[in-house]
Amino acid sequence: MPFGKQICAFARIVALLLAGGALWAQGSTNPFDIVREPEAEALVVVPVTGNPFDIIPRAGSTQPLAIAEPAPAPAEKVAEKLTTSASRDDFRQFIFFLVLDGFVLFTILFLMFGSWLGKAWQGVRNPQLLHLLYREWNGRVRLPMWVWYAFFAYGLSSVIFLVALSWGWLPADRPPWQLWGLMFGGVALWLLARHLLLWLVRVVFHSEALRYYNFTIATFHSLLGV
Repeated sequence: MPFGKQICAFARIVALLLAGGALWAQGSTNPFDIVREPEAEALVVVPVTGNPFDIIPRAGSTQPLAIAEPAPAPAEKVAEKLTTSASRDDFRQFIFFLVLDGFVLFTILFLMFGSWLGKAWQGVRNPQLLHLLYREWNGRVRLPMWVWYAFFAYGLSSVIFLVALSWGWLPADRPPWQLWGLMFGGVALWLLARHLLLWLVRVVFHSEALRYYNFTIATFHSLLGV
C-alpha cells in the first residue's frame, strides 16, 4: 500500500475515535439543548433603623418570621397594679397635706401662744423659772401647755406614720388618713394613761412632787413637739 494511503487511513481512524469520545461525553443529551443557569438567590433589602436588636431575615427565605406576641396580662394583675398605683398616689397626697397642716398649725400656735413656749424653754434650762411657770399653771393658766402638748401628739403620730410607711409596715388597702388616725389615737391614749396613772398615785399618796413631775413631763414634751 502506498505511503499516502496509509496516512489517510490513519487520519480517518483518529477522527472516528475523537468523534466517539465527544459523543460519549455528551451522553444521550442533545448538544443543541438550551441549558438554563441556576437561579440566583433573591436579594433581601432590609431598612436600616439603627436598632442593633432588629431581626434580619436570611437571603432566599420566603417564609415570614414568626414573632411571638406577648401574652395578655391577667385582669387580676392589671387590677392589682392599678390599685397599688392609686394607693401610692393617695399616700403621697396625704403626706403632702400632713406636712402642710403641721406647718400651718405650728404658725397659728406660735402666733397665739409663742410667749408661753419661750417661757417653757427658759424654764427647762433654769429650775427657778420652771417653778414660776408651774405656779402660773396652778393659777389656771393651762390652755397654752395643753395646746402645745396636743401638737406634740400630732407630731409624734406623724413621725410614727412616716417611719412605718418607709419600712412597708402599713397595709396598702386602707386609706392613709385612717391609719394616721389610729396612730394619733394610740399616742393620745398612751399619754393620757400615763398622766392618769400619775394622778392616781398622787391622790393615793398625797404627793405634791408627783404633780410637779407631771407638769414637767408635759412641758418637756411640748418643747419636743416643736
